[in-house]
Amino acid sequence: MSVIRDYKLLISDEKGLLDFVNSINQSKENWEKPEYAFAAFMNFDFALINADGDLVFLESDVRVFESYEEEKWKQVAPYLSGYVELEDKDKVWRVVFSDGEMDNIMPKLIWPAMETYHIRKNLSENHIWCCDELLLSEDHVEATYGCWFDVDSYFGTNTRDDDSTWINFYTSWYIDGTLKAYYCVDSDEGSEKYEWKLTSFETKMLTEKMESYAQKLYKKSLNELLQESE
Repeated sequence: MSVIRDYKLLISDEKGLLDFVNSINQSKENWEKPEYAFAAFMNFDFALINADGDLVFLESDVRVFESYEEEKWKQVAPYLSGYVELEDKDKVWRVVFSDGEMDNIMPKLIWPAMETYHIRKNLSENHIWCCDELLLSEDHVEATYGCWFDVDSYFGTNTRDDDSTWINFYTSWYIDGTLKAYYCVDSDEGSEKYEWKLTSFETKMLTEKMESYAQKLYKKSLNELLQESE
């Protein structure tokens, strides 16, 4: 039986989690705080997740490890991001939650195997901005971004100690409202392009930034710019 050794989780959809737990709650009183709703659903009698995603024990002299119930974690996966570490004898496993899904059904062995995992966080709207001109194509508008954050931590790249390599980030807005993203690892030797999946929060935030930037540069919406390019 695996036990939970550690986890670093963020409740990415607080309303969704509250609605889910309260919908199956047998008591008359609904939960109002998502962290307590989560703890109740998972039967964590002595622990909960705080605003920073840390495991908090409600009694300082009590350390409780709960057994890993896969079905329960699958049910709350749409509302979480982060990871859960499991321990079984001399092995440690990790389940990763990202963008509303579990990384895979079976946990990944991380010890004694020498593997590392990149746990991403949402972009902060204060650390990214549109720059340069918006590029118009037949079916989309493309934006280039200035990035004032740790790109290696966010993208899982390794450019920090290489002055000849850097990251560029782009989004493309389509007429149906779809926003796609990609980043390029550029160096003196060339460029490699990678598609990047945005979270729902990032999609909304970056779309709003593109709309504001279009108004600032051209006094037009993204939709108007794209229609004029046809």
